[in-house]
Amino acid sequence: TNMAARVQEGQASVTVPPGVFCNPDHGLDRDLTLCCIEAFRLHVGRKVSYSELYAGSGLRVLRVLREAGQHVSTVLANEKDTHALSCIKENCASNNVPVTPVPSSEVDVRPGGGHSCMGELVT
Repeated sequence: TNMAARVQEGQASVTVPPGVFCNPDHGLDRDLTLCCIEAFRLHVGRKVSYSELYAGSGLRVLRVLREAGQHVSTVLANEKDTHALSCIKENCASNNVPVTPVPSSEVDVRPGGGHSCMGELVT
């Protein structure tokens, strides 16, 4: 279809244009992400950082921020597709979530470096 889809899940709502990834059937996976963040935070005794590789529409990142934001210090939404990255920015704005752009040269997704990618730091 050539029309954008609107997905409401948890406390987040996103618009997903054609060509941007979002699997609405994976709501349980996103629910479990929130549980894992809380369990890990309790284990380490402090706020945690969260990184979403290939964030697509940004739905999981928005749910983390809106539903577990008190438990995370920073969230990185990584996406190499510029169309999807624009979608993440728009979805963050529509959910009243501020976004801080991070140059791709400053984002390193592997320990030891060498593999940078485009990203958005959502705070």
